[in-house]
Amino acid sequence: MDNNGDTLADEGYDYDGNTVPDCTDAAADTDGDTIYNPNDPDDDSDGFNDDRENWMGTDPLDACPDDTNDDAWPPDVQNDGEVDILDVLRFKPVLGSILGGSGPQDHKYNRRYDLNADGQIDILDVLMMKPHIGGICTQ
Repeated sequence: MDNNGDTLADEGYDYDGNTVPDCTDAAADTDGDTIYNPNDPDDDSDGFNDDRENWMGTDPLDACPDDTNDDAWPPDVQNDGEVDILDVLRFKPVLGSILGGSGPQDHKYNRRYDLNADGQIDILDVLMMKPHIGGICTQ
């Protein structure tokens, strides 16, 4: 599997110490939902499937940020544990950017803001935040 969306298999997150990456560990159930990680499309139950989190670079095995450097919950782009207008405002400089495109905004493309993983940052990504506005992340 590709944890960080760089197209290389680099699975690493071994939180239980058995040397098997937790997202491929048939005995690991990170979110406690009784679905073992290899068959669970959302290992941390944060509402974003693991594939999308891999694309964005957020941690698919961690639902909440531990600090402002911990990209865990996709709609919380500030990594402060809550989704508010300050998270939404961070989209303004990157709106309209396209992965691999050739427009003036393309150099601003950042996978972290591509919440639907479609290769472009637009209003659809911002709208994906709507159900989370006012939400506070709790482990």
